[in-house]
Amino acid sequence: MATHDYSIANQSFPATRSDLNNALTAIKSSNSAATAPTTSLVAGQLFYDTANTTLKVYSGSSFSAVGIDTSAALALTNATAATSSTTGALKVTGGISTQNNLHVGGTTNSTDVINCLKSSGTGLAVTSNATVGGTLAVTTSTTTPSVGLDSTDYISWTNNTKTDFYINGNNKFRMEADGDFHADGDVVAYSTTISDERLKTGITPVTDALTKVSQLNGVEFTRKNNGQRSAGVIAQEVEKVLPQAIREKKLPLQTGEEDTLYKTVEYDALHSLYIEAIKELKDMVEKQAIQIKELQGA
Repeated sequence: MATHDYSIANQSFPATRSDLNNALTAIKSSNSAATAPTTSLVAGQLFYDTANTTLKVYSGSSFSAVGIDTSAALALTNATAATSSTTGALKVTGGISTQNNLHVGGTTNSTDVINCLKSSGTGLAVTSNATVGGTLAVTTSTTTPSVGLDSTDYISWTNNTKTDFYINGNNKFRMEADGDFHADGDVVAYSTTISDERLKTGITPVTDALTKVSQLNGVEFTRKNNGQRSAGVIAQEVEKVLPQAIREKKLPLQTGEEDTLYKTVEYDALHSLYIEAIKELKDMVEKQAIQIKELQGA
């Protein structure tokens, strides 16, 4: 029986049995092997290549891996993935020709969770329709991967080092691995300073506070990075009288320099100077009042 025959003519049972056995043998021999069958072939015949773990189909002239029409890619209509994040969904490995891995097209229905998901070749791009709005671009750089709206508004990561936030092309915020947070502007928030006695050791009062305060200058100045006028103290002056109030930090968002260390002032620490200086002044005033009273009584 030829492989293209799909019916058995009226004949004696032995002949019928022989045709059936021939058909079953042909199906079995074409099912799987290390090499493709060469006889009794028809277009559309499937063959599993055990040498390359590949399912192949006979085109009428040769066997080739089962593929997808790349002009239309692969369409899944009303497909539902399993609830598990690791099973039941669609996995694409190695790309689908010009579709750059995976393309999922949605509709203009505003209830679509993701309207369009596709690989851009350099990462992942998620684009919604006009009703939903918004885009998402992801780069896959191994040094500084990023995710954001476009090339000027995004978040980038430097492995185990920092996370940068860019707005309109400018690095506005940075979170560092050492816990420091940099902001190129005011930080508006409710905050507290940890000051519980149970968290401190080696507690001693500030001494000679009035003399130390006298060595500081309250100054007005213009900031170089934004031209704004401000007021405060000079870190180098504070360092001479209260060095524990000084920290050295890199200030890349203000200076554009990634490695230079600048002195910063922990202004809360200055409160100790002011408090003790006021107390010293109070003692002086009280002693002078006693002296004046004694002089007046004399």
